[in-house]
Amino acid sequence: MIKEPIFEKSYLKNPVADSPIDSTSACVAKDMSDTLNYFRQHGSGVSYICANQIGDNERIVAVFDSANNKMKFLYNPEIYTKRELQDYWEESLSRPGRLYNVKCYFEVVVYYFDENGSRKHMICNGKTAALIQSAISTLDGVLPEERASECAIIENVVKILNDSALEL
Repeated sequence: MIKEPIFEKSYLKNPVADSPIDSTSACVAKDMSDTLNYFRQHGSGVSYICANQIGDNERIVAVFDSANNKMKFLYNPEIYTKRELQDYWEESLSRPGRLYNVKCYFEVVVYYFDENGSRKHMICNGKTAALIQSAISTLDGVLPEERASECAIIENVVKILNDSALEL
C-alpha cells in the first residue's frame, strides 16, 4: 500500500530500535516498496525510504538497486566501519524542496539482516555510502537539518539522487 510520508519532526526525531523480522516487517517492507516505487515513478529522485518515514516503527531501509532493477531491504542496519569524511548534498523525502550539505564518509561497511533473517554486510562507497548513512541517521532520529552545514531551498526538486546508478 502506498503511504503518505511523515513530515512531523517530533515523530521523526524518535530513534527506531531494532525490530524483529516477521510477518509484520514483511508487510511494512511491502508498503515501503510500493511507496518508494510510487515516488520514483512520479519524478522524485529519492532512492531510499525508511519505515519511520511512512509511520511504521520498524528499523528497515528500502533501497532501489538500479543496477539490478529491484528493491533491497536492510533490516536493523548498522554502520561498522567508516573511511574518509566528505561533503555531500542530500535530498530527503521527509524534507521536500530542500537540499542539505552534510558531512558523510566516502566508504562505509554496513551490517544488516535480510528478509530471511540472515546476517549480511555490504561495502558502500561514494553516493551509495552517503545515502545509506542518511537512511541510518533517519532511523536514529537525526534529521538532515541537524547534520547540515547549509541548506538550499529549491522550488522544483530535481532528480539529485538519480544522477548515477546505485550499486549495492
